[in-house]
Amino acid sequence: SIVISEVISVVTSTDKLHEFKDNKFKVVDAFATHAQLSDSVVEHMKAEITYRAQHLMENSQDKSDMIELITGKFFPRWFVETLPDALFHGRVKSNHFLTFAQDLTPSRDFAPPALVCLLAVHLDQCEYETGEVVFQKLDSAQHMYLVLRGSFANVAIPSPTGGTDAPASVLKAGGNNVMPVTTLQSMEGSDPWNSTDYKNTDYPLLAEAGCPRETDRVYPYRSYSSNNFFGDLELAEKSRPRSSTVRCETPAGLCLVLSKDAFTSICQQFPQYASPWLLIGRRRDWFRRRQCKQLRHGLSLESLSAVRIQRHWRAARIWIQEPHRAQNSHSEKQRKSEWLSMRPPAKEKGVDQACMANGSTVQ
Repeated sequence: SIVISEVISVVTSTDKLHEFKDNKFKVVDAFATHAQLSDSVVEHMKAEITYRAQHLMENSQDKSDMIELITGKFFPRWFVETLPDALFHGRVKSNHFLTFAQDLTPSRDFAPPALVCLLAVHLDQCEYETGEVVFQKLDSAQHMYLVLRGSFANVAIPSPTGGTDAPASVLKAGGNNVMPVTTLQSMEGSDPWNSTDYKNTDYPLLAEAGCPRETDRVYPYRSYSSNNFFGDLELAEKSRPRSSTVRCETPAGLCLVLSKDAFTSICQQFPQYASPWLLIGRRRDWFRRRQCKQLRHGLSLESLSAVRIQRHWRAARIWIQEPHRAQNSHSEKQRKSEWLSMRPPAKEKGVDQACMANGSTVQ
């Protein structure tokens, strides 16, 4: 009887999946007739639906009953307080989207369990392939993303004067003509930091190696990996198009996606988080624009990460080995402090002053 019940369950779920795909195919056919699409475009649309049908069907469920289940009187309060550790294996609770804002709210020690539960109800899982664009510049902002697996990055076109956020017409993957960091370091010998040009440029080893500057391809300049998030500022500010392009940089990237309507609803139910999310979004966007201006050479995500880790390590090593040099030069001390803490320069004042007043270094 157990085997028979399992077979019935599998057959039923398969029938539901076929029914879901058939309904979507009918919608595609109606849209194709309305928009006069070619057969090749229609086939491609149906192939994409077939590939994503399982996730699409799971995410199309009515969530009103789930919300009533969480907010109603079905469970005692002590049990609801244990749910955040179990929802998505605790990944929602530990995501920076909550932990960063939590430090700027009256209850700094913990997030309300009801908030985490409602977030989990509204979140949908979505997978991305390497090179797949999540959203692009000037898109209408309809979702934000919490990263579960893989790495995503803002991408832009490098130039000698800084990067330019990528428009849709140039969204191509980086080529093999950009030298990896390991190759560039080997050109400098055992200690690549002896190069005197390093002090004057962001990526001197690339410049010294004669690395070509790409003008027709886009490269990452700010990454988001596990427990990070992106796409939130445009939802918090409302009526603002996307200011950058985000692309998946690793195989099988996985995100939890929160819709604009759900974000607005949660901000209304938990107003103490609305202002921190806005402040954090603006501060992170300040860093994003700063890093975009530093994009003068095209690098893969791995090479870019290695360069930045080495740059910060070199700054920290100088700070430890030569403290008298920093003490004798106020400008150098201030520069290294800003470099390591990633705080904005004192002369620049913006909306992130509230975050700075609380001692936050959200990036």
